[in-house]
Amino acid sequence: MEAVDLICKERFTTDQRRVLVSLTQSSIELVNLISLDLEKLYEEIEKVVGPATVARVYRAVDELLEGLESNFKAPQVTKEPVR
Repeated sequence: MEAVDLICKERFTTDQRRVLVSLTQSSIELVNLISLDLEKLYEEIEKVVGPATVARVYRAVDELLEGLESNFKAPQVTKEPVR
């Protein structure tokens, strides 16, 4: 993504292991362009199935995400003793 100018990476001066990843102006413009198309698509979907169905789908997706987040357990990391 960096090679096609969508992100910019910079190392922190205080900790070279950390990297700050930022969107470039090109990627922000791309997101804005795609967002316009998505809004039109969502309007068309709502016209076909109706606003009540769209609202139910959004609620179902929200419930799914909440369930996944509340049940997700990060893997246990075990550190090898330093020798």
